[in-house]
Amino acid sequence: MNRKTVECPAGRSMLIRYMASKKLDNLNFQPTGALVAPWIKHSGVARNDQAWQSGEHAEYLKKWLTWFRSIPADARTPYSRIFKEPAGWDGFYAEAAAI
Repeated sequence: MNRKTVECPAGRSMLIRYMASKKLDNLNFQPTGALVAPWIKHSGVARNDQAWQSGEHAEYLKKWLTWFRSIPADARTPYSRIFKEPAGWDGFYAEAAAI
């Protein structure tokens, strides 16, 4: 099955900086066009906030969901370890994968 990946060099750069800051460079995770988790990109915005319904936040969430669903399931596990669901976002990855 061919999967189309949404490219986002800025997201990859943010991910690399985040991984370096957390000393996660030893993980065998080399994302292509990776996007940072929505709670990192828009920190301080709760999962149930209306901001995710329209505007910049909604556009990013849509882009992120498209990207997340495009990566192989086995790549989602290391990604979810890097970007752990914070309080209030429990079950987000499972929900994102199931939609």
